[in-house]
Amino acid sequence: MRADLDPGDVTTVEGIPVLSVVRTAYDLGRRPPEWRALGHLDDLLKVTGLNTSDLWAYIRAHPATRGVCQIRGLIPHIDTSSESPPESWLRLLIVRGELPKPETQISLYDQSGHEFARFDLGYRKYRIGVEYDGEEFHSTEQQRLRDKARDAKTASLGWVTVRVRAEQLRNDPQEVVSEMRKHLWDRGYRE
Repeated sequence: MRADLDPGDVTTVEGIPVLSVVRTAYDLGRRPPEWRALGHLDDLLKVTGLNTSDLWAYIRAHPATRGVCQIRGLIPHIDTSSESPPESWLRLLIVRGELPKPETQISLYDQSGHEFARFDLGYRKYRIGVEYDGEEFHSTEQQRLRDKARDAKTASLGWVTVRVRAEQLRNDPQEVVSEMRKHLWDRGYRE
């Protein structure tokens, strides 16, 4: 990818020249694959506070650059409450599978008002919670038992939990979409 820089693309931080936040977002959002680019955009906008309108303005000023169509298509899907790039990838996969856009970070509370569960993604209307189960937090027996107990508690409130493992997302993304479609259909969603 070419790095033709405008004078405003570089700023100084503690005496070191660095790319501006908007230029960094522009470069990351144009770099394939799109699912990874969305994860980077979610993270960058979360930590910097960059506004998507500023990013749109930059894109309009630089319309004929490689990858610009990709970033244009991703901006509507940026969600700064996403907590990891794989969650962003899963959200994009669901939307690209022509399913409704899921809400991010859905909290459930017990009778005393204590949060006992937070789904990565989901649909409140249909009481479907979606969890991305990365290997770091869901691979030990203790972690799986904790997940099972939590799933039982959410089920007692009428929620179904859809767990998506890292290898499923990597190796069979269309099966993930099919499973989501089935759960939505079972819960009353009609396309």
